[in-house]
Amino acid sequence: MYDSSFQINNIYETQILTEDKEFLIIYKPPRMHSAPLKKKLAEHDRTDNTLDHWSMSFPELKSLPAKREGEGGLLHRLDYETNGLLLFARTKKAMENLSAQQREGTFVKRYSALASKSDVMLPGFPEMIFSKADFPSQISSAFRPYGPGRKSVRPVTIDDSMNKKKEIALDNGELYRTEILGSKTIKAQSDIPELVQFDIKLYRGFRHQIRCHLAWLGMPIVNDSLYGGISFGNAYLALRAYSLSFTHPVTGEELCFSVEKVINFAL
Repeated sequence: MYDSSFQINNIYETQILTEDKEFLIIYKPPRMHSAPLKKKLAEHDRTDNTLDHWSMSFPELKSLPAKREGEGGLLHRLDYETNGLLLFARTKKAMENLSAQQREGTFVKRYSALASKSDVMLPGFPEMIFSKADFPSQISSAFRPYGPGRKSVRPVTIDDSMNKKKEIALDNGELYRTEILGSKTIKAQSDIPELVQFDIKLYRGFRHQIRCHLAWLGMPIVNDSLYGGISFGNAYLALRAYSLSFTHPVTGEELCFSVEKVINFAL
C-alpha cells in the first residue's frame, strides 16, 4: 500500500498534490465548482472551477470522453461549498479503469465534518429513525430534490419511496450509504459551542449526501445554512474530503492520498 499525506498551504487556493502519468490528485478549495456548470459550458477561458483552472496546464483533462458533458477526466464531484481532494484521469485507460473501480465500489472517499446538535428538524425530512443516545454506524436512504429551485435534497425511506418513484434517486437500485467510522466530541468553551467531529466513508455519493444525512441525524454541519447548521468561525462549510483510496490504473498498486482531516478554522 502506497500511503501519502499532504499539507494544505492555503485552504482558499487550489493546488496539485500528486502528478502521476495517469491521474492527478488536486485540492479543491471551498466555494469553487469541481467542473463548469451546464449554463457556462459555452463560455471560454473560465477559471472559476477546478477542471478549467487546471486544464490550462493539463489540456488532456478536457480531451477525455466525459461521464457527464463538460467534465472531461473528472472522476467525482465535490459540492461547491466542500473542500478537499479530487481525482482526475489523464489518459483514456485511467478513465476507464478508475470509472470501473467506482462502479465496483473499490474507490473509497473519506470525509471529515464538524457538526453541532440541533433539535429542529427542517421541513421535508422523514421521521428520525436513529437512537438519540448513540450515533449509528451507517445512515441509508434514497434522495429526492427539495425546495425552491430544487437546491437541496431530502432523504427518502423505503416507505416514502413508494409514492415518489419518478423523482427519487437510488445507488444502482440500492440506498445510498453514509458510513460513520467514528466521532469525537469537542467540549464547549467560552466562545466555542460543543461540536462533534465525524469521520465518514463513502463509496459512491449523491449530491449533498453527507450534509443531508447529518442534518437528518440532528447534527447539521457547521456553516451549512442550507441544512440548518450554526454559523460559526470562518464562513466556509466545515466539510472536507480528506482521503482517496483506489488502485493504480496501470500498476495495480493500492494507493491512499490524504490531507489533514481536522477542520480547525475555529479551534
